[in-house]
This record gives sequence, C-alpha cells and structure tokens, in this order.
Amino acid sequence: MRADKETYSKVAKHCSKFNCATKCGCTNSTLNHDEISCTKCTHFDKKHFCRLNLFDEIRDNHNL
Repeated sequence: MRADKETYSKVAKHCSKFNCATKCGCTNSTLNHDEISCTKCTHFDKKHFCRLNLFDEIRDNHNL
C-alpha cells in the first residue's frame, strides 16, 4: 500500500470525485466516516493508485 488506512480515509473524505465501489450510490458526504476510504472508491485500482491521479494532490493540499 502507498499509504496507511488513516491517510486513505482522510484523502477520500476530501475528494470531490469519491465514488463508492459498492452499488449503493453513496458519496463521501452520506457514508459513515469509518466507511470512507480510497480503497473503497471506484477510481482506486488494484495497484493502490487513484486512476484520476488525485491522491497526491489532495494529500499535499490538506497536509495529510
């Protein structure tokens, strides 16, 4: 993994493009805080990278 569980969660909470991988239609504003994570996003690939290339930008901009 590129980051720890806490960082993936914090980045996902700040991401406007977060899209829950389950078919619930959930967003980062409707999920419980412990359910939000990059690892649960449709844009997160099996190699632990954001397909939209937003992870580093969000982490750096929010000092995560």
